[in-house]
Amino acid sequence: MRLKRTMKAAASLTMTALMTLTLSASAFAGAWKYEGDSWKYLKDDGTYAAGEWLWIDENGDGTAECYYFWNDGRCLANVTTPDGYTVDEIGAWIQEGVVETLNTGADAAAAEAAASSEDALAAAVAAQKALADAYGVAANRFGDTLSGLSVLFLEGSVEDLGSAYRVNDAKLLIPVVLSEAPAEGKVYTSVKDLQTGETFSYKCTSVNKDEDGGSYAMFENTKTGELYYAEAKAGADLLCDSNDGVFTTVVTGPVYVSPDAVSWFQLGGDERPVKDNKAVLEAGVFDGLTFDENGLITKLIHYGA
Repeated sequence: MRLKRTMKAAASLTMTALMTLTLSASAFAGAWKYEGDSWKYLKDDGTYAAGEWLWIDENGDGTAECYYFWNDGRCLANVTTPDGYTVDEIGAWIQEGVVETLNTGADAAAAEAAASSEDALAAAVAAQKALADAYGVAANRFGDTLSGLSVLFLEGSVEDLGSAYRVNDAKLLIPVVLSEAPAEGKVYTSVKDLQTGETFSYKCTSVNKDEDGGSYAMFENTKTGELYYAEAKAGADLLCDSNDGVFTTVVTGPVYVSPDAVSWFQLGGDERPVKDNKAVLEAGVFDGLTFDENGLITKLIHYGA
């Protein structure tokens, strides 16, 4: 068996490039052969290397060393080659005692995979931002944004992706908002789950005045008989009380949280960095969210301690 190299170092880019362009070819699928008292290299085309330099990745680690083969096929070792380069005791090209190497693709493949992963993350975050923009999810009960209420359930493993946390099991709901002032006797249909396309219907059973002089409407789920109420105006949420209502499921699956995100608890009154308490991402229920300009969740709002 060919001796394996035990010392590797970064190549001199200038000289390695020169050797690559002018003096050598690459051979990554051949085999070393010991014949007589010297090593030779059988190339993948069935011929022996002779009168040439070859970059050879002998142990398949993605890094090749450069070897010189004499006209009779012998790999020269521990000498200066006819063209003035130095090789070590097993024939690898060296400069100032350091073995020169060439990346044969493993590092490039890893870099490509990393770039692909970053691209996938950016696409996922952009999709999350589109949802937030489209449905006014960046809302909370004390805010003045569109929905007034959103609910995020987090019940899953958390992956630290460096530029974001991915919570792999989450459910994001937004309230159903009246698109018009309700009319008694009219049946309304809303999407229950955006991902499945499931819908549900509710009938306006009455429009009434409340004790403060405002108007409110009562609705009945046509399938379950559950009752809900809302202000009798466009833009109102269909809520039965402060903890229950008619919601559309927007996301079932991963959500992406900024590494600089904070959680805010109404009763505690303080903001807590998520990175210091990742447990809130593994099992938490939040009543409101805010997002950064890229689409990452930056604030998780909870109306409790």
